[in-house]
Amino acid sequence: MIFGVIGQSYRKKIVGTEGPLNQCFFPVDAFNDKGGKNFSMNYPLKILLTLLMVVAISEATKRLGFIGALLAALPVTSLIAMIWIYTDTGDTAKIAAFSIQVFWFVIPSLGLFLTLPFLLKRFAFYPSLALASLVSVALYLLMLGVFRLLRYSPGI
Repeated sequence: MIFGVIGQSYRKKIVGTEGPLNQCFFPVDAFNDKGGKNFSMNYPLKILLTLLMVVAISEATKRLGFIGALLAALPVTSLIAMIWIYTDTGDTAKIAAFSIQVFWFVIPSLGLFLTLPFLLKRFAFYPSLALASLVSVALYLLMLGVFRLLRYSPGI
């Protein structure tokens, strides 16, 4: 019932209409094709397909060593997001802006991959992962500070 209430207020606020879907947690745009212009899959299907791809890549990584690491290094999350954005909106300008934004935030995320092997030699897995994640967060904040200092906005 909580999701229904949240969905109802979300739908009224964003979409501004009421109807049989107002008890649904998902926005209405996930369930229609926007007047036939674009095909839009519903959220449960998107979630299922995305989860299947992530599980398949993680299983391949466990079994295939270097090839699995190569598969894991592919920007799968970004590719999936671009596909969902395009199927929902057909707006290539949004995808181009998203691509530039992802580019800038890949740079600080590399801090995790550089510090994790070093930390794993000294600490257990979870503390190492947490510390490496904190390094990435610090680098993200540093990147945002550099953007602010240079008065550059990649659409954020």
